[in-house]
Amino acid sequence: MYSKDPPKRLLLALRKLRGKRCIITFHSLADLDACASAIVLSQMLGGNAIVAMQDRVNSQCKKLIDSKLLGKIVKFADAKKKYAKAPVILLDCNEKQLLPSLGEEKVRILMDHHEIGRAAWRER
Repeated sequence: MYSKDPPKRLLLALRKLRGKRCIITFHSLADLDACASAIVLSQMLGGNAIVAMQDRVNSQCKKLIDSKLLGKIVKFADAKKKYAKAPVILLDCNEKQLLPSLGEEKVRILMDHHEIGRAAWRER
């Protein structure tokens, strides 16, 4: 869902997912803001939210993951096997080509601080 005024719609959508199974993912070769925001959101949503990387993470993100203080990040394909029908939340990504593992998977919520990408996102 894309909105120039997202807070009410976003909060409602996130409240509906609280405590439920969902997959939180971000762009390929993830940086610290992608990883950290996904981990924080997963903690907000509760124990059934899983954080999944598309492929690899950068060195800063790896240090964060290795600290073992903030949870674990799995590969997107493994998350889809575990939670096959779970809704997907996408963070920090405005271009579909930065999501090699996503395929035709629908994105339930897209949160990003970049300008909206190509028209493909507008149809979601």
